[in-house]
Amino acid sequence: MKRHSALAALALLSLHLPAARAADSFGYGKIGTGAELGVGYALNDDLDLRVGIADTFRYRQDKSLDGSSYQLKSRANPGLAASLDWRPARGSGFRLTGGLLLSGKPRDDLAFSANGAGNYTLNGNAYAASAVGPLNGKVEYRQLGAYLGAGWDFTLPAAPRWRVAADLGAQLRFGGKTTLNPAGGIAVSDLAEARQKLDHDLGGTRFRLSAGMGLSYAF
Repeated sequence: MKRHSALAALALLSLHLPAARAADSFGYGKIGTGAELGVGYALNDDLDLRVGIADTFRYRQDKSLDGSSYQLKSRANPGLAASLDWRPARGSGFRLTGGLLLSGKPRDDLAFSANGAGNYTLNGNAYAASAVGPLNGKVEYRQLGAYLGAGWDFTLPAAPRWRVAADLGAQLRFGGKTTLNPAGGIAVSDLAEARQKLDHDLGGTRFRLSAGMGLSYAF
């Protein structure tokens, strides 16, 4: 909530600051729920093309399956990002952004925890964690992801080559597929059912909120 409030306050403040003007080329960097560094080129007064290196900061989520708790944890996976910024109102700092991210092997790791009785529960059946051992897995996504969002740019009055940017949007990942490491003593049918449920919960297309602020410098 604090991050969203800060972005809203910045947007209101920027209404009183000069909107960013197109520059032939510029370098930029931004940080927030992730980080990105790259260069851009103004195609015209309304469109900017940006290319850079981007990555999402690590995150963890606590989830559950059939009463068994597990932790979902992202892995470092920087990639090549390409974005197109469109300013629908000329002279305004408001812009809409669409982009693609090509990365190596995007994945989240997951690790199950035993319940209070020391068991994992899969497909309604309880298995002693002491007998089964660690129960881990992963969710792998397609290498090509996407970004959709909106932002506001404004130049600094005393330094017109510099501009500040605020962004809010969603990162999309596609084709999530879950695997579980074989664990001794767990029925194959129960493992298969657990994978199907995980695919339903974590697979397919997923999106994650993305927010950030940055600086760019016109060459």
